[in-house]
Amino acid sequence: FFRCYCAFSCSLFGRCALALFSPQMIRSEEIMYSSADSVLRLARLRALLTASQCDAILLIAGVDSRENPGCAKALNYLLLGHSGHSLTDSIGSEELEEVMVLIHHGGAVVYATPGTARRLLTLTATWPNVEILCLDERTFRDQDLFEEHKVESFRLMVRDFARIGIPLDGADPKKTVERWPIVQSYAVDAKGLRRFFTMEHNVVDLSTLVEPVYGFLDAHALSTAMLANLDQFSRHWTTMLANVDTFLSAVPEPPEGLAEFVREPLATYVEYASLGQSKEGSGAVSTSKPPVILFGKDTNDPNCSGRPAGADAVHFTVEAYDPLSPLWSARTYFLRTGQCADPQLEGECTPEEQAEMTDARWLMMVYKVLVFAVRQLQAKLSEGELKTGPKVFFESIVQAEAAKQGVQWPDGFDLSGKVQAVVRYPHQAGGPSVVHLGLRVTDLCSASSSKALLGAVTFGETVVCASSGPHPKEGPAPPLVNLTLRIP
Repeated sequence: FFRCYCAFSCSLFGRCALALFSPQMIRSEEIMYSSADSVLRLARLRALLTASQCDAILLIAGVDSRENPGCAKALNYLLLGHSGHSLTDSIGSEELEEVMVLIHHGGAVVYATPGTARRLLTLTATWPNVEILCLDERTFRDQDLFEEHKVESFRLMVRDFARIGIPLDGADPKKTVERWPIVQSYAVDAKGLRRFFTMEHNVVDLSTLVEPVYGFLDAHALSTAMLANLDQFSRHWTTMLANVDTFLSAVPEPPEGLAEFVREPLATYVEYASLGQSKEGSGAVSTSKPPVILFGKDTNDPNCSGRPAGADAVHFTVEAYDPLSPLWSARTYFLRTGQCADPQLEGECTPEEQAEMTDARWLMMVYKVLVFAVRQLQAKLSEGELKTGPKVFFESIVQAEAAKQGVQWPDGFDLSGKVQAVVRYPHQAGGPSVVHLGLRVTDLCSASSSKALLGAVTFGETVVCASSGPHPKEGPAPPLVNLTLRIP
């Protein structure tokens, strides 16, 4: 067998992309995971050695670790580029089934089959002091020699490290590791003497330390969210709106079946995409939640999701999470234009029709105020002035925006207590901050004499800010990117 060393960097491979391993990457619109991306993730894992006081981190894939989910997630993160919500607890490529990785302070050791090793040469090109253990192609075909070499490679990898950390998802280190086939083969040395791995090495579960690392928003995770995940999310969102047009073009009034027909594209996408996703704890807020789509006065109560659209519904609201990323969006749409279809016949409209048009224009006006108010929240976030505490702060933002647009609230309308704000940080592991920013105004009543409850309007975006803390007084504010700007 041969060993391949890489002292530190190789400019030829520095930005080469690894597109051969993962179905996830193919599904993610060819978002490439490069050697530069991987070496940064390697450094984040290596930083756990200090926090855990371990000498090395050991990751073993496939049957040799009894398909251990903790090792699978770590290898998917390091070698395939998965992170956050896209992490699964099973290995993401069959080519990684025989892989073992040991990370220590001075470098890393990787065991792989010949075909996998050739591909890993590209990915590990910029890893400092990496050693790849691999048989040559001809010897690899001999099953006995292959198994013997794997066991010897494992012993070589762990030989000099007393305290070894392994992500075990909370399982008992001794009972779990000693059952692994590769560890059981380690138990019998060349002299036939039995040795227990956990007696010679202190094994530590790293799960609580490694989980937050998976939620760190690095360049690759952000590219995936902006390009692949957002494309899928917005495509299903647009299909939902197309369903509204299709349904209402055949039946002008909102029928009972409209709610389910509108909900289907987003609900199916969330349900399907959530299958096989990892359990909660991948360093981010769990987003496997069904979309909340409400019609008419039911928009005032988020618990009313699933009810049919009433014939008197003037608008509907949509709030949905993307199950594969930290994306979230909230929008309000209108089933009435607020205008008579034929302006010449506007004077002939019944009082009920006039009231309906007035209500639609009133809700649209409030919605416009919310859209610009959320833009103001984004600016304050970028400037480090966003407050998350008192509701009065958000009410003042809405009031100020309404005054700027010349909006006159109806007689008797009081905004106090009606503004609800969303300021959420799905990622808490450092780096650029992903933030959900949204506003909702509830208890909106008809501007007509009936004062009937119309419901609520809402608007929300997902943005990325370079820093969540206050920025220096001098110089420009940190850049802010609105990820869901393309959601109509």
